[in-house]
Amino acid sequence: MKNYTKAFKFFVNLLIFTVIISMPEKIELLFHYSKSTNTSLILAASNLLLLSYVLWLLIKFRQAINTLNTNSIFSEKNEYIFFTVGRGLLFYSVGMYIIRVIENMLNKPSIKGESIAFNLGRDFGAALSDRVPLLVIAFFLLIVAQLIKEGYHLKTRKRPNYIKKNKMKIFGPKSLSAFFYYIFRSISITLLAFLTYMEFAFITNRFTVKDSRFDMQIPLTGSSIQGDYQFSDILTITLTLIFGILLLYLLSNIFKALKKTVIFNKGIVKNLKLLTVLNLIVGPILYFLIHYPIMHKTEFRNVHNLILLVIFGMISLFLTYVFQKGYTVQSENDLTI
Repeated sequence: MKNYTKAFKFFVNLLIFTVIISMPEKIELLFHYSKSTNTSLILAASNLLLLSYVLWLLIKFRQAINTLNTNSIFSEKNEYIFFTVGRGLLFYSVGMYIIRVIENMLNKPSIKGESIAFNLGRDFGAALSDRVPLLVIAFFLLIVAQLIKEGYHLKTRKRPNYIKKNKMKIFGPKSLSAFFYYIFRSISITLLAFLTYMEFAFITNRFTVKDSRFDMQIPLTGSSIQGDYQFSDILTITLTLIFGILLLYLLSNIFKALKKTVIFNKGIVKNLKLLTVLNLIVGPILYFLIHYPIMHKTEFRNVHNLILLVIFGMISLFLTYVFQKGYTVQSENDLTI
């Protein structure tokens, strides 16, 4: 457990670091609008307050990780810690989402000819895309809390006192896990179909080239994909899509297992191990290959994507440990029945 605790502590430290480096910008914005009484000042203050809240939450979480050990992973205290942090990150994400929507509506003028509904949809979509990674992290922490609860129930044959207050159904046929299974599996199949068509179109010359840029029409959608018509760009798109398809497929397999009655099984441990390798090894290697040998970049760009891969990898690594422990307890219980 010691190695897993170190890895998870590294993950939390990474989150704390990303929050801290965001603080100066928020403070600067607050001072910038300090002499005004408009909406911008309220939004800047809300930004800073929410960021301070999540920083406090993560620092408390880091302190709590030190208490984790092999014998006490399935305990009421650990369930409470993970549930509180997951719920806190969920509240933070929702709060920041509302702020981002308001900021987008105030700062992005409407384009002539576009309807109000289209502009609202654009603002909601842009704000949501920024919140998705943290929402996923929050949801996975809630999953850990629920898994600890299940493990505690298996070990002690009783329900934790605190979990009775938690009405969120994460596991089972009609649960959030079932919902995410269908979502991730559908997206992975859609991306696979898109990748297959794109490669077929390039091989059969079903695209046009103008000013060194390709334009490929996507059937049944009325839209097209465009980009620089050179091997490096096409290879980058292909590799990114393949990685995304694998990631979403593994996630769908994990959620598929979580919607079953018995959640501690070897299948989910196997998929979690593959997800860990994909995020901690394959993802970073792919990132550097795309940036340097393929695209010949001279600086780090979109480094937040690399950080997110590492964070997801740490979460899946810790989840692997929790499932392994849960499977052991489940097997021991089955032998005693």
